[in-house]
Amino acid sequence: MTTHAPASLPSRIVDRDNQGWYTTADANGNVVYSSGRASPTCDYDTLQATRSPLRPVLPVTDDDVDRITELLAASGRRAITTLAAALEVVHHRAREHGWHERPAESADYGDATMTAGRSGSWESALLLDVIHFGNGLNLISDAPDSEEHRASGPNRRVSVPHRDQLAEVFQRWVSDPQRYTEVAETLASIVSEFCDSRHGADGWRAVADQWLQPTSLDRNGFTITYRLFYSRSQFYDDPGL
Repeated sequence: MTTHAPASLPSRIVDRDNQGWYTTADANGNVVYSSGRASPTCDYDTLQATRSPLRPVLPVTDDDVDRITELLAASGRRAITTLAAALEVVHHRAREHGWHERPAESADYGDATMTAGRSGSWESALLLDVIHFGNGLNLISDAPDSEEHRASGPNRRVSVPHRDQLAEVFQRWVSDPQRYTEVAETLASIVSEFCDSRHGADGWRAVADQWLQPTSLDRNGFTITYRLFYSRSQFYDDPGL
């Protein structure tokens, strides 16, 4: 069966390898897709023939916004650490699903899975740093190997039931066969809106524990989580690194 291009081309799509593509114009002004700056371009039909199935990148649903907001509220000051841990759970599953023999290839597949909605953005780059931070929360450092690390975790800074429920939402975002929901910018907007609407100028203090505050010793953990999750807040104040 031949699959034709939709009547209205999506501005962003994700292919079977979780590679993101966005619309641009070729030298003749035709709409084509590119996976990045200075990358080769091709039209929708070519992508469909060579890299299907293709999924459109679509905005987050209202139901998912409501669900995440509920889980943020329920997590209290463990909300940010729980978010980071949930994202790492989904990244780990993607690495396992990739079944690449080389660990570096599995990691690349996991990264692509989490950032395909807008790969190359500064938010997506920060998301990968947050996932690395979440890895440290999910794994217990005194276990002898990674699987035992994971089985014995997470850190007490994480709300386990809320982590697992958030991971279910994020898993669907990146694996739904009908659509893909961009992760990094979407979460930045949801968390910032939640902080501003529920807690005003005290938003960050309400969702982040004592180790993720501006004066804490964990400068890296604070900076990457604050710069991503709080970046859309009207009370955002750049750490100034």
